Amino acid sequence: MDNNTNFEISRREFLKFAGINLCAVLLPNNLYPDFNFLNDYPQLDLNQLPSPIDKILALTPDAHIDSRGFFNVPSNTDQTPVQVPLVPTQWNLENNTPIYRLKNGTPWGIVLHWFGDKEGKNLDLDGYLRGFNSMHKYDDYETFTSAHFLVGDADTSISPSMDEIGIIQTQEPDYDGTPFVASHLAGISYLRFQEGKQYFVKAFNQLGYEEPAVYSLLQTLYDGRLRDVNEYTIGIEITGAYFDNPATFPGEQKIANVLAVVWAVMKRYQIPASNILGHLEIQMNKSDPGKIFLTLIRFLVGVKALVEDDVTMRQLVFGNYLAVSDTPQQAVEKYFKFVRDYLVLISLPYQVYLWEAVSKFWFVYDVIKYPTNPLRTATHFYPPIQGDFTIAGYGYLDPPTHEGVDLHYPLIKRSKFRSHWVDIKLIANGKCLYVGEVRDCHHGKMAIFLHRQPDGSQILSTYGHLSEIGDIKVGQVYPLLYNLGRVNNFGNYCGNFLHFSIAYGAVWDTVLSVKPYIPLNAGPKWIAERYLNPLEYISSQNTRSERFNPNRRLNGDSHSMQ
Repeated sequence: MDNNTNFEISRREFLKFAGINLCAVLLPNNLYPDFNFLNDYPQLDLNQLPSPIDKILALTPDAHIDSRGFFNVPSNTDQTPVQVPLVPTQWNLENNTPIYRLKNGTPWGIVLHWFGDKEGKNLDLDGYLRGFNSMHKYDDYETFTSAHFLVGDADTSISPSMDEIGIIQTQEPDYDGTPFVASHLAGISYLRFQEGKQYFVKAFNQLGYEEPAVYSLLQTLYDGRLRDVNEYTIGIEITGAYFDNPATFPGEQKIANVLAVVWAVMKRYQIPASNILGHLEIQMNKSDPGKIFLTLIRFLVGVKALVEDDVTMRQLVFGNYLAVSDTPQQAVEKYFKFVRDYLVLISLPYQVYLWEAVSKFWFVYDVIKYPTNPLRTATHFYPPIQGDFTIAGYGYLDPPTHEGVDLHYPLIKRSKFRSHWVDIKLIANGKCLYVGEVRDCHHGKMAIFLHRQPDGSQILSTYGHLSEIGDIKVGQVYPLLYNLGRVNNFGNYCGNFLHFSIAYGAVWDTVLSVKPYIPLNAGPKWIAERYLNPLEYISSQNTRSERFNPNRRLNGDSHSMQ
């Protein structure tokens, strides 16, 4: 019950409260949760968080939904609760009878949508309402659409108004605060699911097999028990479109407003974080609100739960992951690991790479799990061969099935002034993930390293065809230009060269941790979604360095580190 509202409690809430207290009396002590124990979750301060995560949380209004179901934010004067504008859609006005209340029997979900703003359309509140209140055709019938909230990028702390869209409640709830059904989702098509192509459900199932605590309303929706998805979900429309495109990604205030609405809805209706869903997960012909944006919201809910001293919300976010033998710290680690692991399964490595940069995931995860020993950021990158070198053999996507470059010293005659060995150096500070024999069709040894970039994303560097391995061990961190080993330099590049490549960090999770080489049938599209042009990448990281000339052609030309 919110302290800023009159004390009211429904019959359902009273019975629920009474049942909890009865359980406390009847259950053995070892089965009933120790709420003092639940306070042992790790605590984060805003000053521990990287920018812009700290700024987004600071911009997030301290919102709540009162006992009557109305959304409130603090006023900009004395911080007393002020109700945001309520503008019911036509659907809500016509379907606000008891039969249209959200159904009981299973925990509800939150579904995020983007509105799909189009250039040239009126993007004020009247324009958005016309979008809701126009008839839309689904299969063989027409209907209005609706949602429970419309979220934009206006600062609600200035003054909630309809002049600029910050947070608008577009659905009036029933007398006791229970939301009515909103028409925001079409019916589920089970064909792709039956064909095994519903990869979102498959991802939840896979992660649930590895960690039984992982379970989502999405899986319940697709087992056929729920007739209409709208009857169990609260819809949040967000102004804009194509959020996974960096050019149209939402600004910090809009993200903060979405976070405020999700947070308040979760708390008021006891919705676990695992039931925060995207339209694209339920209906696979949709792309809103974008995989990167959806995962960012799941991540921010977890971060906010560690910043806020709110046991109820910590249980809604992390409670599913708190097994009998777990500590709250372990439950938190499991939640954040799930957030990223799920994205790895449903998207491509370059998308995970973009999300890591947007969310600053690894910087936050280090604060949670490795507060005294975070992975050092790699601020400088250099080629793995010092001095003059050439591409002696294949280049990046040349041929189209080649993910790296084959590097060698210029082919010259043997000389007592030229070593027959080439020392291979680590391109940046990094952690060793693999060292051993190359197990594909090539010879030699291989090493794989992980590097944290200044923006928070991670890449891999791989070194193949090594004749000898230096003093390196898996799990250890090594500095820039550390000696990794040597390659025989007898002047015959058909077999004696360094095979060097750079991949997005998630390629380790999906491919290289299973076997340290790419599939033999990998094509150019598959490679481009997982690997970068290694020499171009290094030159882009050192644009101010005169030691590596980025203007030289990369295909067969000699490069100098002098």
